[in-house]
Amino acid sequence: MASTRRKSAAIALAVIGVAGLSLASAATLNLTPGTLQAGTKDLVGCQGATPVDVDFTSVWATTQYNVATVVLDDIDAGCAAEFVEFTLLDSADGVLYSSAAVAAVDGSFAVPAGVSAEAVHAISVVIHG
Repeated sequence: MASTRRKSAAIALAVIGVAGLSLASAATLNLTPGTLQAGTKDLVGCQGATPVDVDFTSVWATTQYNVATVVLDDIDAGCAAEFVEFTLLDSADGVLYSSAAVAAVDGSFAVPAGVSAEAVHAISVVIHG
């Protein structure tokens, strides 16, 4: 019986000790003030009702055709101060290639070698500030 009380007391002291250590650790955290910002942006922007036209060029690469360039046309002139990015997707919506942000103007954008033209199922185009 005394053994059980000692075990209970030891467990209680261990729990209190761990709780005390966690409080002591929390007390040593150094927090610096910062700014938390949140907001929304209206997505009805520079591209009017005309859809962006997307074309591809391809190149034979020994065993398959690979995407060589993505050509974007009909980007509205009002988007000239914005950026455009595109992502090539496979049939399972897996990413085959994501471009860097470039000036939102009509043009031909190179795709690195190795992206199979046959694997491209969809493209996502984003114009943003």
